Amino acid sequence: MPIYNLVLIICWFAFLLYWLISSFNIKKNSRGGGQGWIVRGVLILAIIVIFRTQINNAVSTFHIVSSTNAALGIIGDALCIVGVGIAIWARKNLGVNWGMPRTIKYKPDLVTSGPYKYVRHPIYTGVLLAILGSVFVSGIAWLLIFFVATVYFIYSGKREEQDMQKEFGDKYKKYMKNTKFIIPLIF
Repeated sequence: MPIYNLVLIICWFAFLLYWLISSFNIKKNSRGGGQGWIVRGVLILAIIVIFRTQINNAVSTFHIVSSTNAALGIIGDALCIVGVGIAIWARKNLGVNWGMPRTIKYKPDLVTSGPYKYVRHPIYTGVLLAILGSVFVSGIAWLLIFFVATVYFIYSGKREEQDMQKEFGDKYKKYMKNTKFIIPLIF
């Protein structure tokens, strides 16, 4: 199996494992969430199908990435590693306040430290960066996942911000003025 694919698989596995383990230590919801689990379930299923196909192809052919693809493999792995790192850092920073989109936690805290100092949705930033890295390593199928995830994260982030403004009022509006939505220094 090409090392670039192996790095990608390890990154996504680490991400999903961390999410699973850390999901047991969160505050209770005071209000339920929306239908975010549907989109996330479809994305996770797509990732699993692509990984399985990638692993089966690599194992059956034992192909080696050519030197012309090595640069893309390195760039893709670097983007995926950084993206997963940002998402995990953001999730760890949220701690017990993390929840599925559109959930409101019981006595929530407004987290503005760590990666939240730079963007309001760093988990989305990290996941999109990791998916973009996956495009470079594993091909065009990931581009569809990137597009769907981008649309969903922008939609979800806007809806979450409406809830945050209701919960934290002027404090959140001030936070919004001092940070970008999802891409540091840009958007």
